[in-house]
Parts: sequence; structure tokens; C-alpha cells
Amino acid sequence: MNIAFIGPHNKSLGSERIHGILLAKYINRLENYSASLKNDNVCKLNEKVLIFKKGFSYKKIKEFKIANPNKLIGITNPDNSDRNLLDLPDFAVVGSVEEKAFYTNFLPCFVFPQIEEINSNSIIPFQNRPKKVLCYHGNKMHLDYMDRNLKMALRDLINDGYKFKAIYDKRKLGKSKNKLITDHVQWDVDNWINEIANSTIGLCPSSHYSGKITMALAKFITSYGGFPNDIVSRHKNSNNAGRAFVFHQLKIPVVAEISGAHHHLLGDELAGDLCYSKKSWINAIENLQKSEELQMRKANKAKEYLEKLYDPLIWADRLVNQIKELKKVYIK
Repeated sequence: MNIAFIGPHNKSLGSERIHGILLAKYINRLENYSASLKNDNVCKLNEKVLIFKKGFSYKKIKEFKIANPNKLIGITNPDNSDRNLLDLPDFAVVGSVEEKAFYTNFLPCFVFPQIEEINSNSIIPFQNRPKKVLCYHGNKMHLDYMDRNLKMALRDLINDGYKFKAIYDKRKLGKSKNKLITDHVQWDVDNWINEIANSTIGLCPSSHYSGKITMALAKFITSYGGFPNDIVSRHKNSNNAGRAFVFHQLKIPVVAEISGAHHHLLGDELAGDLCYSKKSWINAIENLQKSEELQMRKANKAKEYLEKLYDPLIWADRLVNQIKELKKVYIK
């Protein structure tokens, strides 16, 4: 079975890098399967399966579908803002169980986790890392609408000498208004791994809000501590553990907000910590800070779990076999 990933393919964009460039690379390592990267300027293709990058319009995909009858059409990282777009493809490639659970309401979904390709040479020995540097990388929204409990914990930790380094695309999205960030670092394809590696502990918040009314309500709740006896967890439908995976690959111990995506690896406290309350965030971070041996133990265990459970070749093989089975149904 041959697959074409329709671009353009920008390695600076996570969705295109992981669910295009890297996924095609892994498929080409499998027996009896091949994948190629194609631009969108040639409409008629020989490949039997066409997978479109995130952001393609309904019109463009329909144009390809008409020009390529009896081909299986897929999309990556779907978006429910255009409902018509979800009726057009035969399947979607998604990055997490949360994303699959949401979008299966519209079309068949197959998971390929947000696994980056990171050279082990990027790992910095524990004794050479800076102390008390908490690191975040990813979407600016997680910084602007961070849960109140984590904010309060960070406030206390920063007063105790910690730094909070945030790596995100401030050039494109603007500078975050989160006043707890001590170091705003521009995400760049050539430096982001080194910036993460030069950290003590990785932070993975999950809270994410969209829409003016929802964001205003969320801001009120997180600012004034609504629902004090409940665990209130809210995240976008494409929530995934990709940010944590990068920390794991670099042997950076992770403290994460409780969520489904994080629970698979971090639900075992031998590999990391899941937090919700202010005290749980502070305890997890300070316990790690006090003991380099604990940092090493948790980081090594998380990397061990990651390599066992998230081998990209195994997931790529699983994905192409799911597509192959779907192809039998849709194409006679």
C-alpha cells in the first residue's frame, strides 16, 4: 500500500512535522508499505491513499477527491469549526485518545501519538543542568489560561528562587500575559530542544479554553477558585501528551496537570507526578528539586515507559494496518 501525504510540509509546525514528515519516514521503514510527501500543486496522484495536512480547505480536498476517484482520503488533526470538512474524508489521523473520542462522532479516527524525533545526544547530564528552572513548551493558550492552583504554586515557587521558562511562538502569537513567566523564549526549530534540555523540571498544564464567553467564564472560575471541592478539568478536544513526551525523551522529570493523555505514563508515580491542587504542585516540584537521585529515577522510568509503549514504528505499523482494513470496506 502506498500513501501520499499532501503538503506543503513545514517542519516548524508540529502537526506537519509529526503527522507528515516523520510519519512518512516511519512508514517507509515498514515492509510492504511506502509513503511520500507531495505538494498540493499536482492534483492527480498514483498513490492509493491520500492524507492531507491540517488546514486544507473543503474546496481543495474536494478537488483532489474528484480528480482521484476510488482513492482513500484522510486528514490529519481535524478541526470541527468547519463541519462540512468532516463529511468529506474517509478517516482522520489524530494525536491522542481524547482527540479520537471526540472526532469519532464525525468519522473513523486512527491514533498516531505526538512523538518527536529527538537525538539522545541532546540529553544533558543531570549534574550539568541548571537548578530550579521550571520549563513549559507549546501552545500559548496554556500559559494565558493556566489553572489557578498551578498559578498559586508558581507564585510561591518563584518567590523561593525558581525560574519559569516558557518556550512558545511569541513572534507569531504575541507575548503571553502570564506575569509568572520569568523567561519568555521564542520557539525555534533549531533551538527548542536545547532550551528544554537546559531545564530542571518539565511542566505540562492541560487547561485550555476557547470562545469569548467560555474564556471569560473560565477566567472568572480559575481566578476566584470556583468549585473548591471538585476537580475541574477542561482541555481542548485535541489534548495530547506530546509536550510531556519531549521532556521524557530528554530525561527531564515531568510534573503535569491531571488529564487523560498524561495518565498513561504519569499515572504511575514512579515515572512522574500528576497534580491538581496548589499543594500537590508544590510538593511534587520541591521533592524533585531536593533530590537529583529522584529526578534521575523518575526521568529514567518515564523514558523506559515511553520507549516501550510509544515506539513510533509500532504505532506507524498499527496505523497503516487500520487504514488497510478501512480500504477493504470503502474501496472494492
